[in-house]
Amino acid sequence: MKLFVSIAVTLAALCSVLVGVGVAAAQDASPTPSSAACNGEQADVEQLIPLWYEPSGSPIAAPESSPVTSLEQLPQGQPASVEDTANFDLLMAEFQACSNANDLPRFFALLTPKVAAVFGPQNGETPDEVRQAFQDAIAGTPVPPDEGEDSGGAITRTGDVVSLPDGRFGALFVDENGEQAFVVAAKVDDKWLVDDLIFIDTSGGQSTPTS
Repeated sequence: MKLFVSIAVTLAALCSVLVGVGVAAAQDASPTPSSAACNGEQADVEQLIPLWYEPSGSPIAAPESSPVTSLEQLPQGQPASVEDTANFDLLMAEFQACSNANDLPRFFALLTPKVAAVFGPQNGETPDEVRQAFQDAIAGTPVPPDEGEDSGGAITRTGDVVSLPDGRFGALFVDENGEQAFVVAAKVDDKWLVDDLIFIDTSGGQSTPTS
């Protein structure tokens, strides 16, 4: 049984209510590097539990994303350096590898708390059940996908990595279902982490990006 919102196809899971639009034409599509493995640091579940539960154990509602309605509303910046682009792509390759592997501890280690809060338990699990899921993953038995769910997924960068005015970095990605998201990464204590996900919505919804 899967405890968490699908991270196997992460962008599709969070974009499921959005309408895909044309891919940005900044440059040729750049698949995330395939050489990354999910073997990095593991997140401490005790630091994640307060993002998802009240002290009483009651679940906290996951933050809602605020999509934009056009590519022009996405954060703008200058092209990132070759080194920063490589580090960004490596982060996203590991992000994809850990998502596909359903390796919860290592997947959440790639996210800032703001983003981790979005990926909390979705099926009424208790804090202790979440702790057990992490313990199982650490022991080498990660939570498998639900029956009939594909554990594989692919995301592709469709534009330049840009250096944003606030010191973070961002790039537009598309998943295998055509859903798009602008991924923002931040360097935190010399680590690259996913810090924001801004989705493209042409259905007439909210048009203010998250920040």
